Amino acid sequence: MRRLLAVLGLVGVTSNAVAGGDLPTLRGSEVFQPVTPACCQRWGGLYFGGQLGFGVASVDFSGATQELVAHLLRNTELQNEQIPSTWQALGKTDQTGSSYGGFFGFNNAWESLILGFEFNYNRTNHSTSAPVFPITRVVAVGSNVDTTTITGAGSTTMRAESWCHP
Repeated sequence: MRRLLAVLGLVGVTSNAVAGGDLPTLRGSEVFQPVTPACCQRWGGLYFGGQLGFGVASVDFSGATQELVAHLLRNTELQNEQIPSTWQALGKTDQTGSSYGGFFGFNNAWESLILGFEFNYNRTNHSTSAPVFPITRVVAVGSNVDTTTITGAGSTTMRAESWCHP
């Protein structure tokens, strides 16, 4: 049944496409000449513009103190038993920032060839500091009782500025 419906549909679609129809291009009586729209003929000239942007930088400082604390407490009972280098003293943060830029250029067309140049400038700025969570623990190591405090600080700044030209 499906095949019958598909065949009937195809016959219905193609029944108007006969050579004796109203289209003179099928008979060859007229030469087809495509018309180019007037708005799209010019490729040469100066152009310029600008852009504004917004970005989010996610920074994870949670493991930033691990290597330093592990190095400072190497070969100690405290590091071997309690492993304070794995304690998380810094956190994660998200920072938003803006970006902006501009461009200008010139194009010139010779028949089918378009040559040009363009200059671009882009700038962005993100700066953030780590949230600090100092950790203090009283731990028993061997026959000693130690009070251990780990704290840290971290920040990052990303400034990107780029010029681009041929």
